[in-house]
Amino acid sequence: VREVNDVMTAPTGMTRDDRGNLYAADPDNHCVWLYAAAGTLLGWFGLDDEGVAGFHPASDPFAAFPGVEAGAFDSPRDVAFQMVQALPYDPKTLAEGRYLWVADTGNNRLQRIDLDNLLIPATVYESASIDAYGLVAPSGIAALGDLIVVSDTGQDRVLQFSHDGFLYLEGWYGSDGTSGGFYSGGGMQPGSGDLMFRAPMEVDLMVDTLSGVSVLAVADSGNARACFIHIDTQSMLGWIGGGSDGSTGWHAAGAPETPIPGTGPGAFAQPDGVAINSHYIAVSDAGSDVTQIFSNPLTTPVKALPTYLTTLGETGSDTAQFSMPSGVRFDRDGGLWVCDTGNSRLQKFTAPHPENYAVVPPENGNVIVGGDVPLSSAALQIDSIDSGLLIPRLTTDQMVGITDPAEGLLVFNLGTPYALPRDKGLTLPQGFYFWNGNDWERVGELKPGDV
Repeated sequence: VREVNDVMTAPTGMTRDDRGNLYAADPDNHCVWLYAAAGTLLGWFGLDDEGVAGFHPASDPFAAFPGVEAGAFDSPRDVAFQMVQALPYDPKTLAEGRYLWVADTGNNRLQRIDLDNLLIPATVYESASIDAYGLVAPSGIAALGDLIVVSDTGQDRVLQFSHDGFLYLEGWYGSDGTSGGFYSGGGMQPGSGDLMFRAPMEVDLMVDTLSGVSVLAVADSGNARACFIHIDTQSMLGWIGGGSDGSTGWHAAGAPETPIPGTGPGAFAQPDGVAINSHYIAVSDAGSDVTQIFSNPLTTPVKALPTYLTTLGETGSDTAQFSMPSGVRFDRDGGLWVCDTGNSRLQKFTAPHPENYAVVPPENGNVIVGGDVPLSSAALQIDSIDSGLLIPRLTTDQMVGITDPAEGLLVFNLGTPYALPRDKGLTLPQGFYFWNGNDWERVGELKPGDV
């Protein structure tokens, strides 16, 4: 449904921020591109030909070079967006912030860019500051709340951090030479068992808003599979890929099969990208020029397995074709972005959807109902002198039953009692409620500490 191909050479990772802006890591150009929601180039991050590192607007001539300064990169492969919420009375929290994280692959380090203060130099986390082993070619990074995960590709492990203004290493997934697990020390060795990796590439995170279960997805490229880890228990859920017994698709933790490369549904030749949300799993296969889509029932109480749904793409350079696809990410609207690396572009696809829906793409401009010309600052404008806007009216059970609510989602609660057995008889006040990212909050309601 969309293609972004302005000036990129070989994008390998991308992310979107809370305002819809798009960021793409371009290792061949040693920079990170910034685009508006409609695909307009806004600028780029990196080192220019005058030795200035940081953000450069699109109006500046493009000339990026590798560098070691803060804000300069060497072959960055992935990016992630994080929003830090200030926590009252928590001395560890510096402040609220909107951050862009960059896996600065060639420099063996991470960088954090403050998106609200682009004139401030990026914060650099050098290899030696991570732990005793450092980083070797980190190629994937993902953020969810205060959780940051990084694939340490050259050392066959995936690191887990907490970040609330400071960065704390909690441990790493991988093999210590004997078994796979979650470690804070020991040696790293490649492997193909549970919680073992061989050249892990892209990573992604998701949390189910109903069950609270958090899942880490890893593109275990060297093992030709995609792995899935229960973060709360630090245990392997299973993997998708081809098995040594000829099987394909889902393999539960403890499966005796060894992962092997393959083609066709449920098998991969070189899976460099993985994305996960509450409904779907996407795996991009650079070795077969396709992206495969699977269902994601991993966080539901019903015991079900991820199943193959469809394949996107084929080898080529036309629309909906790929050349060495790498990073993939689900958008907030459910669509799927694919880094079509060999074709120097990003492509966006509509994900499988249970119902019909309509799309007004950003390039169509602002939308007005009941008028002729919308105000330039309004994405949607409704004009009327004798009627109003009716927000969806839901019972309490219907409201709390919304799957994967987007932050800021607004509904009108009818004030009916809970029918669920665990909360039966409890009544929420009638009114407008919005999802604050963690809970449903009534508009205008004072919380403890508010004046």
